[in-house]
Amino acid sequence: HEIVDATAAGDWSFLIPKFLAIVLVLASMLVVSAAAGMAVQLGMGLTAIQPGKYLAWYILPNAIDWTLVAAIAVFFQAITPHKFIGWGLMVVFLIAQITLPRIGLDHNLYLYGGYPPTPLSDMNGQGKYAGFAAWFRAYWAAFALILLVLSYALWRRGTDTGLLPRLKRLPRRLASPAGLVGGLALIAWVGLGAHIFYNTNVLNPYRTAIEGDEWLADYEKAFLKYENVRQPSVTDVELDIDLYPHRPKLVAEGVYHLLNDTGAPITELHVRLDRDTRALQMTVNGASKVKTFERFNYRIFTFDRPLMPGERAVLSFETLMEQRGFKNSGNTTRIVDNGTFVDNFQFAPVIGMDRARLLQDRAKRRKYGLPPQLRPPKLEDRLAQARNYLANADWVNADISITTAADQTPVAPGYRISDVTRNGRRTVRFRTDAPVLNFFSVQSARYAVKREAYKGVELAVYYDPQHPWNVGRMLAALKTGLDYYQANFSPYQFRQARILEFPDYAQFAQSFANTMPYSEGIGFIADPTKPDKIDYP
Repeated sequence: HEIVDATAAGDWSFLIPKFLAIVLVLASMLVVSAAAGMAVQLGMGLTAIQPGKYLAWYILPNAIDWTLVAAIAVFFQAITPHKFIGWGLMVVFLIAQITLPRIGLDHNLYLYGGYPPTPLSDMNGQGKYAGFAAWFRAYWAAFALILLVLSYALWRRGTDTGLLPRLKRLPRRLASPAGLVGGLALIAWVGLGAHIFYNTNVLNPYRTAIEGDEWLADYEKAFLKYENVRQPSVTDVELDIDLYPHRPKLVAEGVYHLLNDTGAPITELHVRLDRDTRALQMTVNGASKVKTFERFNYRIFTFDRPLMPGERAVLSFETLMEQRGFKNSGNTTRIVDNGTFVDNFQFAPVIGMDRARLLQDRAKRRKYGLPPQLRPPKLEDRLAQARNYLANADWVNADISITTAADQTPVAPGYRISDVTRNGRRTVRFRTDAPVLNFFSVQSARYAVKREAYKGVELAVYYDPQHPWNVGRMLAALKTGLDYYQANFSPYQFRQARILEFPDYAQFAQSFANTMPYSEGIGFIADPTKPDKIDYP
C-alpha cells in the first residue's frame, strides 16, 4: 500500500473505483431481485410482467437511494484512520436513521437520503408522489456529490492517518476542478433545500408525530366536555362539490337543514371540521355570535335566542380541501389523478363533539395527563343511547352535485338525475329518495362500469379497465347476497347496489348507502383460484 500510495496516480483513481464498485454491487442486487420477481410471475402463468414498471418504480429509484448510501460510506472511510471505524460510523448512521424520527426529528431535510413515502397503486401509479420524492433525491444527490468531493480532498495517502493535517491542506486541495464541482453541488444543494423548505414548511404545515399526539391531547382537553351537549339533528344535506383531481383540490358549498328534536331548548351549535380543511365561510341563521378555535378548526355558534323544540335552523358553509406543493410526509392519498375517494367527514362540517379519532394509546394518554382509557358509556346512559358510533351522524335526505374532470365518472349517494359535460368538466347530480346515514363517500375516476339488473335492483361495479378479472364474480356475489339477506332479514331498501374501486394506497372496504368502495389491492386484483387464499370477491 505504501508503494501504491507513492505513485503518481491521482486521488480520484482511488476514490471513484471504490465508489462505483459499491454502487454496482447494490444495483446488481436490485436487478437480480427484479429478475427473480419476473421469473415468479412467469412461473405462475402471467405473461404481462411489465418490465418498464420494474425499472421505473423499483430499480431506478432504489438505485439512486443506494448510491447515496455508497457515497456516505466512502466519505466515512475517507475521514477515519481505519476501515473498522468507518464501518462503525455506518452502523451509527443506520441506527440514527431509525431512532431520530421516533424522537420527533423526522424532517427529510436533515435525515440523509430521506424523502416522503411514495405509495404505489396500479390504478393511479405513483401519482405525484414520485415527483415529490424526486426533489428530495436531487437534494441529497447534490449533498452526496459534496461528500465525494470532500472524500477526494481528504483522501489518505501514505502512513499518516491523522485527519488534522489533511484538513489543513483542504483549501489548497479544493482550489481545483474538484472544488468547482463541489461549489456547484453546494449551490444546487442550497437551492433545492430552499425549494423543499418552502413546500414543506411554508406552503404546508410541518408536523411531527409527537406534535400530532400533543394536538390530539389538547383537543380532547378543550372539547370532550361538550360531548353531552344536546345538538339539533341534520335532516337534509345539499352539496355542490367542485373536484379538481389533478391539483389536488376540492371545494364544497353546502347547506345543512337542522331540526331541534331534543325536546329541550338549544343555545349553542358545535361545528367541527377536519384539521386540514379550511372553512371559507360558515354561517348559521339566527346565530350572529360565533367563537372560533382556529388551532382545532372548531366553532361554537350561539343562537340569538334559544332554538326551541321543533324549530329549524340552517347551516351554510363553503369549505376547501387542498394540498399545495408537497409535504414532508402525509401527502394526500384521497384526492388523486385517478381514483379520488373522500368522505364527508373530511370535507364537510360535523355537528357536535364525540370521542371518535381521539388519542387511544394508554401510555400516551398518561403522558399528556389524560385518563388512561375512555370507558364506554354504561348501558343505562340514556344520553349515550341517543348517539351512534358515527359521530352522531343523522339520517338525511341528500342532494349532491359533483363536478370533476370530463374523462372521469363521479359517484355520490343517491340516484343520478342529471349528467352534463361542458368546458372540459363533467357535472353529475345525485339525489336520495329516502333518508340515508349522513356518512358517505364521494369518488371520481376513469371507470369502466358493468351493470346488471336483478330482481328490481341495478347492480353495478365501477372498476379500472386494467382490472376486469373479478367483476363478474362480484356481481354474482351481490345476487347471492340479495337472495339470502332478503329472505332472512328484510327487503333491500334501495334500487341500486354499487361496488367502486379505489387505489391501493389503503387496503380496506367500506359500506355506505348502496355504495361500497373497495380497494384494488384486496379485491380487484386478487386471485381467488388459489385454495389457500381468502375469496374477497
